[in-house]
Amino acid sequence: MCRNEERIQRLATVSVDNVLRVAGPEYDDFMYSWVDALQRYFRNEDVQQSFVSAIEGTAPERIRISSESIVLRLLYPPIEMMYRVLDRDEAGFNASLASALDLHRAYWSTRDNADDPDGFIALAPLGVAVLAKQAGLRIDVRSEYIPEHLLLGDWISVGEPGSE
Repeated sequence: MCRNEERIQRLATVSVDNVLRVAGPEYDDFMYSWVDALQRYFRNEDVQQSFVSAIEGTAPERIRISSESIVLRLLYPPIEMMYRVLDRDEAGFNASLASALDLHRAYWSTRDNADDPDGFIALAPLGVAVLAKQAGLRIDVRSEYIPEHLLLGDWISVGEPGSE
């Protein structure tokens, strides 16, 4: 969402194996493949192997750490959306985005999660929607979970050089 090419390129070079896997909490393997696929996308490299590993890794029998509910409602939908971006499938992307937002709403609207600020914005779907827009896909879906100014990139970056 930040659209700061220097920051994006720095993040795209962080080692999945030497930094992410050892630096913090452990995640399911598909998450590391997903990060690798995104890094490769930003470096204009082939994403196919990492992307397929991410998708296959979300199969219920391969999930060891995350709950199946979180994978199905929050973690898999942005991967599916990215598939539509890579395929330049505008209609499929918008359908996947709408589904991702419905799943986001369902997860974050429960009594236990409704007041958690983590659910106020659908960050991963928003990030992939920004990539879709940059790839030339039209975004037809509107939602309170995807603030339009963040999607369009027309906010003022407080604290950035040149901001007011």
